[in-house]
Amino acid sequence: MQPGNVNRHDFKQAPAISAESTDQQHVVNAVHNDTAEQEASWARQERGIVVEGEGPIPPPVCSFDELSLPPDVISVLQSRGVTTPSPVQAQALPCVFQGRDVVALAPTGSGKTLCYILPMLRLLQQQRPPVPGFDYYTQMPMLSAPAAPLALVVVPTRELADQVVQDVSAFFPTSTSPPVVGVCGGVAVDEQLIQLQRCANEAIVVVATPGRLLHLVQRTREALSLDQISILVVDEVDRVLEAPEMETQLREILQAVNPASRQTLLLSATLPAFLPRLARSAVLRPITIRVDEASMPATVPSALSSSSHQADSSASPAILALSTSSKVVHDVQFMRPAEKTSRLLSVLRATKQPPVLVFCNSRSRVERVARLLRNEQFHVAPLHGGQSQGYRTQALRAFRAGYVDVLVATDLASRGLDLPGVEHVILFDMPLTIEDYVHRCGRTGRHPGGNTGGADVSGKATSFLTRECAIAAELKQLLCATRQQLPRELEVPKNFQQPASSSRQLSALEQ
Repeated sequence: MQPGNVNRHDFKQAPAISAESTDQQHVVNAVHNDTAEQEASWARQERGIVVEGEGPIPPPVCSFDELSLPPDVISVLQSRGVTTPSPVQAQALPCVFQGRDVVALAPTGSGKTLCYILPMLRLLQQQRPPVPGFDYYTQMPMLSAPAAPLALVVVPTRELADQVVQDVSAFFPTSTSPPVVGVCGGVAVDEQLIQLQRCANEAIVVVATPGRLLHLVQRTREALSLDQISILVVDEVDRVLEAPEMETQLREILQAVNPASRQTLLLSATLPAFLPRLARSAVLRPITIRVDEASMPATVPSALSSSSHQADSSASPAILALSTSSKVVHDVQFMRPAEKTSRLLSVLRATKQPPVLVFCNSRSRVERVARLLRNEQFHVAPLHGGQSQGYRTQALRAFRAGYVDVLVATDLASRGLDLPGVEHVILFDMPLTIEDYVHRCGRTGRHPGGNTGGADVSGKATSFLTRECAIAAELKQLLCATRQQLPRELEVPKNFQQPASSSRQLSALEQ
């Protein structure tokens, strides 16, 4: 045998191993496994990660290099300021890359989007597109092949869909047609049909809102097929479950995508009561990942365990406390409703630098507040669901670019949107649910690259509290759990009363 030309057939058969040496090897393996698991446990405790699930769970990674990502992907991450995995990425990515179903509960701004974008990039790279004009299920030729995406991301709003499309496109900087298509309401169906037809027989990702996706799948079957889906993601699943109609649509989508061949990921910032029920039918042997568990008391039940199928309402504030970034300072100011306008002007003028995000509960209130600030010479733009998609896109673009200093918005801007550099959020109106409070405050304290894992980014949330507040009791528990300053008036939550006219449905319609 020549040196350097090693072949496994050149080695002689190893001698038989005695029973004693086998026992010793078992001991060595057991010690090694215990040590590895202990190190993984320490790493999770250090980063505030809690995991649950059947079977072996991979340890969290410390760097993106451990994931064997292509150099061009690493380059894009670095250009966006993402140098190390955030806690949710550190644990979720190795689980997803192993093909496991995942339920991830982590704060807004924690980088959950990359937990599915990076695996999708590998899927696009490894999988071949379907053969043109051929239906794998009927084994018959097709007159016109529909677009057959390999991955599907379901989101609750058009704005979040646009954001995810942009995030995926960022990894194809030199491409004039990145392999991702957004399918959502508010945009002409014909335009989306043309986009899908151009992508027929290509490996693509589709990002969609539930209603428009079902419309295309059920009424225009020649345009879009879900038969090739390998990864199905529901992002902001808590928001999807808020509307009964959207939950029904989501269940139809889950039935349309073959559960035997798909990997399912559910991502949320909060733990809605409906999530365990949905998870039982949507995911198979999932790994549940929760981040910032240190802020939760030991009595909080498991997210998906049998003991928590019936949600305990008393545990909700503690769970929500974990979903509020510890880097956000909460300034809750009590006042009469008539004082809110003058207080808003005072707070804005005391803010050192823009951009600032102001939340209101209704479209009409957004317009009135924006008009007031415009008259006071602020560079301001309103944002709500009553505007055209084109206007909302331009308003968000101007806000991100610094042409608009103050964005006045409904909860349309509270979820999923990447609004980097916002150091101050003002809640002109208190929301109707504690979940919406969490998401509004989560718009600040975010890293410019959308990943808070590698930088200490602070933010401030100023809330205008009146006697009409509907979430006084939950707010008190949340502020106490996160060791924030508690206003004197909030010490007795029963003094606050929810307005009789307020309702969850009204809030959703007014966004």
